[in-house]
Amino acid sequence: ETADILDRVYDLERLMTKVMYKSANPRDLKSLSATAMQLPLIKQELEKLSEAQRERIEKAREEKADDKKLPYNKETPNSVKRVTIEADSEEDFIAKLQAINWKNVGESYSGDKFDFSV
Repeated sequence: ETADILDRVYDLERLMTKVMYKSANPRDLKSLSATAMQLPLIKQELEKLSEAQRERIEKAREEKADDKKLPYNKETPNSVKRVTIEADSEEDFIAKLQAINWKNVGESYSGDKFDFSV
């Protein structure tokens, strides 16, 4: 519907320039009148679009607020388990990493960023 309304809108800048310089002919004035008659419809369409945008923003805010209320557990995509490994060599590091009992390591929330710290 917005496209149909805009199809009936003429080049307002060109028409206003012709009126200002007193070079507008009757056809220009008719086009200006037709364009002016579309302004209330354009305003209504913009208000509808603005309301739809407001609804999308509010929905996104609510979803974000709901996400913050989620418990930190292994189903939460941003929960992580952290351990510190001190090793003297690569082999020692690998052996200690493989020996970790991950079921006993507590979880924490990492936010929205990836953590690749070593």
